[in-house]
Formats: sequence, C-alpha cells, structure tokens
Amino acid sequence: MSKSKILTSMLAASVGLLAQAPEKALTFDVEGHATFALSSLTKVTHQRLGGGLGVGVMLPTPWGKDGVRGARIALNANTFPGSMGKTAKTSLRNYQLTGDIYFDTWVPKLSWLLGASLNRWSATNSGSETWIVHPTSSSYAKPLDCFMVRPEEAKGYRGGLRVGFSLEVNRHLSAEAVFQQTELTQRPLAKFPSTTPVVGGRYGETYPVTPSWIQVGARYTF
Repeated sequence: MSKSKILTSMLAASVGLLAQAPEKALTFDVEGHATFALSSLTKVTHQRLGGGLGVGVMLPTPWGKDGVRGARIALNANTFPGSMGKTAKTSLRNYQLTGDIYFDTWVPKLSWLLGASLNRWSATNSGSETWIVHPTSSSYAKPLDCFMVRPEEAKGYRGGLRVGFSLEVNRHLSAEAVFQQTELTQRPLAKFPSTTPVVGGRYGETYPVTPSWIQVGARYTF
C-alpha cells in the first residue's frame, strides 16, 4: 500500500470513529505547544525552537473497553523561524489537518497516540545566496550559503505521520508530547544555471526535504 493511501486510511478512520459517536460525547479543545526541530528541519532553518496553536474535536468514549480511548481531529498552525546562516535565512510556516487515535497504556490517565497529517507549507527567504570558486577548478562554483527551500518549492499539500503520548492532568487539562515527520519538497530541487555548473552541495543534489520535530505542550478541553 502506498504512503498516500496509508495516510488517507488513517485520517478516514478517525473521521469514521467520530461519525459513529453520539453527539453529546464530542468534546472541543484548544492547544498550544513549543516545537523542537530535528536535524532534517534545522538544515533548512538553522534554528531549533518554534511553536504552534491548534483547535480540535475529540471523542473519548465508548472505546475505552477495547483499549482505544478516542479519536481526535485538529487544525494546527506551526511556525519555524529561521536564523541567519552566513548570508541567507529561510523561515517556514506549517498548517495541518491531523487525525489521531488515542490508545490506553498500563499507566492510569496516560495514553499514546498514532496519527497522520495533511500539511500545507510556506517558505520565506531573506538575505542572499553566495558561492565560492571550487578549489579544484576555477570553472566551477559551490554554495557558501544558500536557501535550502524556496517559496515555489513549498507549494502544494504534503503528508505526514505523528506518534506521541498524552497525560490527562485533570478533566480539562492534558499534557502532550508528539513526534512529527512530514514531507516538504516532492521533486528535485532547482539547480544552479548550467552556465556555472555546481559540484556538490544543495544545487547538485535532488533529495527531498522531510522536516521532523518534537512538540511539547498542553491541551485544554471545554
């Protein structure tokens, strides 16, 4: 099964669980979290810290007896501010539709979650890209500092996976820690103009950028 089909199935499962539930069982919530970028993201932003906000709807019952505490669908907005490298800076924004299923653990009030996300990214570049002459040949240049992601490369919708833990502090407040991995670019990155070939570095490669981060925050249920 392809990755896109798996993501679609997981989101559909969350929607299906919510649709089967009595209306009175639905609860609404808001969340806030700090984000800690991992290496796949810091290579773009050169910055570790960010943050985000979200709103969601959850059905905590009636699956507790089967080890499933509930399902949640949420809309999130995350920001990953960039830090200036040598001469260039890239900042990212991320908007998500997420679907998570919460499972009971052996620890009371602690559950673990597994889910999927549909992501929309935007990128902002500032500063300027710079190159130096390749040390082995004066006819080649290589990046000294460049934009890992350009605005046009961040367009479109991307899939992602989520896994984490949720601790119910009281009836209204929960603390959560979630690992996220998403896609960002799905095509080869733009290359430097052919009049000045590049050896190595960002412009000589065609790998995708797949940001990952850990978010830690709180969720308030009304």
